[in-house]
Amino acid sequence: SIWITWKTSTPSSSQVRYGTNSTHLTELATGEEVELSGTYYWHSVQLKGLEANTLYSYQVVSGDKESEVYRFRTAPRQGGTTPMRILLMGDHQIKTRSGYEWLMQAAKRKVEEKYGNVEENINMIMNIGDQVDVGTLEQYEMIHLNKSSLLSPYLPIMTAVGNHETYSDPGMATYAAHYHYEDLEYKGVKSGTENYYAYQIGRILFVVLSTEHTGSEQK
Repeated sequence: SIWITWKTSTPSSSQVRYGTNSTHLTELATGEEVELSGTYYWHSVQLKGLEANTLYSYQVVSGDKESEVYRFRTAPRQGGTTPMRILLMGDHQIKTRSGYEWLMQAAKRKVEEKYGNVEENINMIMNIGDQVDVGTLEQYEMIHLNKSSLLSPYLPIMTAVGNHETYSDPGMATYAAHYHYEDLEYKGVKSGTENYYAYQIGRILFVVLSTEHTGSEQK
């Protein structure tokens, strides 16, 4: 499965059309909308039952608005030996700094130069923390979401908690509202939170820890 998520400034529906044929999106999934403020509505739709290591096209439908048609490749089969390529990035917390946009552009250019199309040759982006300077909605929209937009329609992004995510959001409510990590598990072990988690893709085990939530429970 994969989560498709987006933000609108007014209430609207949460739907995604998708399929393996970009000109014939035969499947429709609906999800939920959460009001995080009077001008910030967060939409989440989970596409389930997808084939492993397969290209899917999709289009977001929110009220009377439709996105462009984008593509993503699903993860390799768990336990399989399909090679994986991951973009590892992070610490793009500063709103006035353009380094993350430049990094996105450089990564896209280098991937296309070495391998070809991004979504066909990169499996995911892993952000290593400090996606925002402080954990406000304006920061998530203008820094993490906006600065990731060159690649985020095509590549799934996983995140880790940095200390800056806790500033203005000590209970991590804003962080948790944007992500869906609480159900991830590895061999029956899961945290039930967004703060730290583990999961397997292909033959890789990802153990995503939080230095802001130390203690015996995480250990």
